[in-house]
Amino acid sequence: MRNHHRNPGILFALILLLCLWACAAGNTVSVHYEPHGKPSFAIPPDRKLNLCLGPIRVLDSGLWYTIGDHSWVLEKPRTLIVHDALAEELRRMHITISKNPFEGQNQQGRIEVEIRWFGPYGCYPLSAAVILSLSLYPKDASEPSWRGKFQAGAFYRAAFLTAYAKKVLMQKAGSEALSKAVRQLSWNWDFVRAIEALSYESVGQ
Repeated sequence: MRNHHRNPGILFALILLLCLWACAAGNTVSVHYEPHGKPSFAIPPDRKLNLCLGPIRVLDSGLWYTIGDHSWVLEKPRTLIVHDALAEELRRMHITISKNPFEGQNQQGRIEVEIRWFGPYGCYPLSAAVILSLSLYPKDASEPSWRGKFQAGAFYRAAFLTAYAKKVLMQKAGSEALSKAVRQLSWNWDFVRAIEALSYESVGQ
C-alpha cells in the first residue's frame, strides 16, 4: 500500500483501466449458434461433399442496439458469427467446409451468403431477427444451382430489468433467432436435393 500512496498515478490508472474494461464487457453482446438434436439430413458415408463457404456479404457496423446514450456491440463480426454457425451445421450434415476456394482440389462447389438482417427488430431490444440468403454454386459455375432464404426470429417480454438481465435476454434472443434460421438447412428439401446432386457427382471423382 505504501507504494500506491507514493505513486497515486499508478493506482488511478489501474482503477481507470478496470472501469473501462467493466464498461466494455457490459456493453458486449455474445451471439452464438446452438445445435439441437440431429440434422434432418446428412450425406451418406459412401459419398463425400467438400464445399467452400463464402464470401459472406453484409454491411456490418458491429453495433447491436442503441438507446439514448447507451449502446451494445457484438463480440464478433456478423460475418464470423454466421460463418461459424453455417459451417457447424453443414459439418453436422457430414459436409466438409473450407473458407478458401483454393484450399484442396476436391471441392465440389461453394456457398455464398448475404446477411439481409441480423439484429433486433422494431424498437425493442429483447427481440432479434435473422434473414440469410444463400446460393449454392457447383465447381467453376457462374450461376447457382440453388438459391434460398432462411429466416427466424425470437422475442422476450420483460419489464424492470437490470442492465445485466437485459443483456442476457438480448444474447438469448439473438442466439435463438440465429439457431432457428441455420437449423432450417437440413430440412429444406430444395437445398438437400441440390447438395445430394453434388455429392453424387463426387462419387465418380
